[in-house]
Amino acid sequence: MSEIIVPDTIRVVIFNGRVSVMRLETYLAGAVAMAIGTTAPLEALKAQAVASRTYAARAKRHPDQSADVCTHAHCMKWKRVDPIVAPEVFRAVSETWGTVALHSGELIEAFYFENCSGKTRDAEEMAMPAQPYLRGTECPCG
Repeated sequence: MSEIIVPDTIRVVIFNGRVSVMRLETYLAGAVAMAIGTTAPLEALKAQAVASRTYAARAKRHPDQSADVCTHAHCMKWKRVDPIVAPEVFRAVSETWGTVALHSGELIEAFYFENCSGKTRDAEEMAMPAQPYLRGTECPCG
């Protein structure tokens, strides 16, 4: 098993194409807010924070720009969030600080759906390599 490294900072291609280096936890607040909003229940915000942190810790999506992620949906949507406006988002990120999802001692591919049709998908259905933890399941949201 290799050592799991969760970076302190992340390089983000922001709206104007400029790369901004920011604290990972600052980035996560904006990613969580964009993924599920600022008024979701605290436990949902925490779950999203862990999924987003895990995704970001693995992300090397824009090497041509010396960046890890961008602010668009093919990475994770992101916008700057103020802690005064979204205190529960910052609480969720803080209370899960450094927590990531692992499978067999490695960071998982932490993909999640923006919209639910009542069923999640197997990795193969999304043109990805099969993973034992990326299996489809029925869900009540559809």
